[in-house]
Amino acid sequence: MPRLDKTGPMGQGAGTGRGLGHCLNDDKQKISDLKKREKILEEELAAIKKQKACPDQDSTEK
Repeated sequence: MPRLDKTGPMGQGAGTGRGLGHCLNDDKQKISDLKKREKILEEELAAIKKQKACPDQDSTEK
């Protein structure tokens, strides 16, 4: 990535070169981080839905 602008060699886009740069690894890490965050959010959403379905149980647990 000669210009460090994520355009790849000859301006063809990231991931079009020989795979020696850091862009692909950065993208893989971002995807991994997003998947982890997605799992956490799904778990939180499930807990909220459970609370909404049984609001009386929540107040008795405190």
